Amino acid sequence: MSYLLKALERSDAERRNATAPGLHTPAPRPAAIEGPPARRMLWMALVVVAVLAVGLGWALLRDGAPPPASPSADEASAVAVVPEPEPIALAAAPSAVPAEPVVARRVPTLDAEAIAAARTRMLAERRQRQARAEPSRVESAPLPASGDRDEPEPASGVELAAGPDEPAIEALPPEREPVSTPPAEPAPAHPLAEPVVVEAIASRRSPGPQPRSVHAPPQRPATPATSGVPNLFDLPIERRLDIPQVGISMHVYSDTAAERLARINGRLSREGDALDGALRLREVTPDGVILEFGDRAFSLRLDQRWLPPH
Repeated sequence: MSYLLKALERSDAERRNATAPGLHTPAPRPAAIEGPPARRMLWMALVVVAVLAVGLGWALLRDGAPPPASPSADEASAVAVVPEPEPIALAAAPSAVPAEPVVARRVPTLDAEAIAAARTRMLAERRQRQARAEPSRVESAPLPASGDRDEPEPASGVELAAGPDEPAIEALPPEREPVSTPPAEPAPAHPLAEPVVVEAIASRRSPGPQPRSVHAPPQRPATPATSGVPNLFDLPIERRLDIPQVGISMHVYSDTAAERLARINGRLSREGDALDGALRLREVTPDGVILEFGDRAFSLRLDQRWLPPH
């Protein structure tokens, strides 16, 4: 039975699909669009709606805000009535304070005698201070008596000329006798001062100890064998071509010939030793060596090195 039912359903479906749709055949419903594109379009629509809502709300708030209130008539009159501050007159301030009555006060004046006495006393005190400060400059001659002189001697740079209304100062006797300062005695010389000076002068005049003669170290005489020996690089090039490689790596010079050493081409040699082939160390000099190659003798300094061209 199941096979028969399935065969009938299959044939019915094939017949339905094979028949063309008529006017009364309902149109098939389109499938719903699902997936990422549909979701993206939905979010974009929500964003646009939100932006439009915000703009509309802002426009409504701006249009509905109350206009600024204009000042009322009372406030305008109050502002207009405020007077400007008046400048403060500084000269009018003392007028508010009652002026004190001017009282004439009599200033006591000194008469001519008091002025002359004060000047004389000041001169005497000044002379005493100068005498105490410079005792060695006071002369030993006795001062004239008070009766012999009519007026005190003014200090240097001080004028005692009386005014037209003052009496002359010479007519007034001095109030007190000036104290004569005894001549200052010279300070006793120190007992050791003069011998020390004499000794210093004597030591200055007497010749000092002769400096010890420092003997300079004996100068090393020039090696006679070095004179007349040409340098290797002064020889003609044709005479240098057959000379082997030569270089000094160590050099020890001494006044004793047995202690002289030189390392030539990596070999420690003394005077008279044979080197490579026909090359022989003839002598060690202070600045190098003298070598012999066959019948040729030449010198070589420490900073020189010979490499034959090949």
